Amino acid sequence: MKEKGFTLLELLVIVAILGLISTAAFAAVNSAQQKARITKARADLSQYQKSIELLIADTQKWPNGCDVGHQLVNCAGRDHTPILEPCVALLQEPTLAGPGPASSCAQCHNPLIAHGSDVTRCLWTQPEIDSWEGPYISAVPETDPWGTNYYFDMDYEPYKVNGGGSCPGKPEEGEQAVIVSYGPDKDTENMEGCDDIFIPLETG
Repeated sequence: MKEKGFTLLELLVIVAILGLISTAAFAAVNSAQQKARITKARADLSQYQKSIELLIADTQKWPNGCDVGHQLVNCAGRDHTPILEPCVALLQEPTLAGPGPASSCAQCHNPLIAHGSDVTRCLWTQPEIDSWEGPYISAVPETDPWGTNYYFDMDYEPYKVNGGGSCPGKPEEGEQAVIVSYGPDKDTENMEGCDDIFIPLETG
């Protein structure tokens, strides 16, 4: 008896089914990978949170040298600071003057004087330096799972969409100090975004 082969139509149907299965499998794998990256970023941020809490307990200073509870201003006069920059005193002991973290912050804070900020409250005093017991962090990577720096941000506005409005289903919140990953879209220019991953820092 002669064996009957597949018709062209049957082959096309089989190819279409295999394509759908392949697409679904790829989407599932991609979703699982993204979830794993988000979990990793949250774990890293949790470690940074603990290190900053230790720094505050010892010195009563934010990582950029500002007094805890002081007006929210940013080291370098920028909206956000990479978490392991020398200016952020988690790895290096701050200094009073000359080359080093404190002087770099001081120079960058100068533009804020015109806005009424008390820059002297964002500098390290000798008693505060003497109470520094770091380094406060060691094994946590500098970059998030998407290859972007983690940031310390003192005036972050959660769920704010650049240009106005808030993320769907998430009401916009007021400014707060956080450590943040800018998420899968890696958008550090517009700062706050709907895919950001962040942990608020207590001001005491």
